[in-house]
Amino acid sequence: AALRRFTQVHAEGAKLIDLGCMQINHYYHSSEFPSVGAMLQPSLNVDYAARFLKRLREREGNWTMAVARYHAGPNNDPAQKRYVCRVMTNMIATGFGNWTPQAKNFCAG
Repeated sequence: AALRRFTQVHAEGAKLIDLGCMQINHYYHSSEFPSVGAMLQPSLNVDYAARFLKRLREREGNWTMAVARYHAGPNNDPAQKRYVCRVMTNMIATGFGNWTPQAKNFCAG
């Protein structure tokens, strides 16, 4: 069903399509997979997301900003930024992590 839906919306001209349980964006990450079907396979989807998050953490220096960049990319628009800051606020409120200076600056700016 997911592959059929992807094929449909892609044929209709959609470019930014998130796939699988980790919502990997086809436009930006399809070259890392042998096929769209592989992107939808849970084990491959999660494995790639974990490796991508690890690279983001290494680049950003902390998990909070890695998660922000995972969801919104380096050039996020205001709607994506609001979403990411809500995710971080909820994550921290439930005891998973703390505000870092970078995250506070990201959400305040």
